[in-house]
Amino acid sequence: MGRTSSPLLTPRGLRLDRARAACLHMRMSGSTHLSVRFEYEAHGPSRRVAAWCMPLAFGALVGCGSSSSGRSTGVGPSDAGRDSEADGAAASAEDARGSNLVADAGDAALSVDGVDGGDDGDGACSWTLGSGTPQGTAPTEDNSADLSGATFGVDAFDATQQRRTVPIQVTTPLSDLTLGTAYVTGLAGDDTVAYLILPVTNSGADFPCFVQTTTYNWLSATNATLNQASTLYLDGSVGAVSSTVNTETCLAPGETGYLTDAQFVTSGSLYSAVASIQIQLESMGAGSAPPAKLLPTRYDVGTCGGVRTVQVEGTASGATVSIGNVENADLAPIVFLDADGLPARWSYLTQMTSANVAPGATAYFLDDLSEPAVSRARVFLPFEPQDPSIVSQKLAIRPSRVLGQIQAVRASRRERAQRWQRVQSMRSLSEHAP
Repeated sequence: MGRTSSPLLTPRGLRLDRARAACLHMRMSGSTHLSVRFEYEAHGPSRRVAAWCMPLAFGALVGCGSSSSGRSTGVGPSDAGRDSEADGAAASAEDARGSNLVADAGDAALSVDGVDGGDDGDGACSWTLGSGTPQGTAPTEDNSADLSGATFGVDAFDATQQRRTVPIQVTTPLSDLTLGTAYVTGLAGDDTVAYLILPVTNSGADFPCFVQTTTYNWLSATNATLNQASTLYLDGSVGAVSSTVNTETCLAPGETGYLTDAQFVTSGSLYSAVASIQIQLESMGAGSAPPAKLLPTRYDVGTCGGVRTVQVEGTASGATVSIGNVENADLAPIVFLDADGLPARWSYLTQMTSANVAPGATAYFLDDLSEPAVSRARVFLPFEPQDPSIVSQKLAIRPSRVLGQIQAVRASRRERAQRWQRVQSMRSLSEHAP
């Protein structure tokens, strides 16, 4: 299932020369929200305007920017409504259980529909830049794969300048969960943003779930806290914590997951300033292997509307799974690895429509690739039991400890997605500043 989209034109006569519809696809209050990152150019007698947005972190515009006559401005959440050129870029979309999804991006319209097609420069997708398949051992057994083959992105990655290892200060070790090396990666020429990638391995015999940080601080050389206060939950395997509730925060024996984050500062340094990371882990419950699996089976690289994009296929087995029907359940973390198998960056894949996926059927996840030029990645696909509406009903009617943890996971995932979006927005401002 590919994606095609129509040309984007505003009533102001500003052509949206580039649309990235695969940035984020989220839900809030039962509705689907699509975060569209776009650029347009307005040619007038005296100026040329380019604008871009990474909007809608659950109703909050996280960052826009525009450049005009040689100046560049950044717009944060509190200023979002003042940018007339990018006003209303947050897109709302109808629930897309079928094959069609239509989103409004301010005054523009974006249509996502159909199957694979040639790239006509206006949004259609063409998967002609290579593919990849699972290689080696998957980090988890029911929802991940180690994929390699075609080069994912185009950003040059210099490990000597854009990756650091930092010491971990573990306040109280958690039995049987082993923390690996903490990698902090950055962007060339930008010291204000940083990504964390920290592997966690289950070396015991239990099946811990809701693995989370109870202490989590990025510290400077003087022990000043550099990061925004937050709780991270593990990106791991999917575990069943009741007959109707799954969580992707688990690790079966021998499996490896990741703690990932994106952080930023509005002034000063971040990437070069991190001297250590203080952390403590807790597991707030136990799980078991669910009857279903959703495993990445291949990826294809191509272009959608002229934008380099990757499409990852996930095949279900064992039982029908549901994807994209609960908050953040359609955001699939992808950890990019360099030629040495070490992290280069992490990002999100997004599944564009809600669906139940029967055994043997395939789900599709996409990412627009302003990502490192590496040819290996580890992908984790979240999934729910076939009828996740039961979870929502129970959350509303009869909260429990397990369902309370589900709410906490969703809140943490939402906050991380907001930080990641803000970092992406800051990247866009930096890349397009004159």
